[in-house]
Parts: sequence; C-alpha cells; structure tokens
Amino acid sequence: MGNENLNGHDYQDIQYTYEEKKFEVMVQWIANKLGFVVRTLIKDAKGKETSTMDYTNIKPGGQANSLFEIPEGY
Repeated sequence: MGNENLNGHDYQDIQYTYEEKKFEVMVQWIANKLGFVVRTLIKDAKGKETSTMDYTNIKPGGQANSLFEIPEGY
C-alpha cells in the first residue's frame, strides 16, 4: 500500500486479501529498520475492523543464550 510514518518510525504497510470469509483483509505495518511487524489490522468480509494489534516498547538487541537452552528435566 505504501510507506508511512507511525509513532516516529518509517514503515511499509502491506495489505493481504483472503478468499476465505473468516476475515477478508489484513494490513500489517512493518518497521523498515526493525524488519518487524508493529501493527496488524484485520477486517471482516463486510469491511468492518475486527481487530487491531499494536506491538510497543520494542527493544532490539541481542538475547541471552539461556533463552534458547532446553530446561533441565524437560
């Protein structure tokens, strides 16, 4: 759909249209620098917005290796 600025960040928004009627359209805002979806909007088959999800307080950076270890006894 185009480029946007949302909350001080540049984004590319993409619209998906589905053939199944559970929901018709999903729009996602992807932060250019993060490469991560930061907002998702879903509309039903009648065009009514049914859900909006905003991801906030995103802190890019490294993660502790312990987050990727299988816990003992698992």
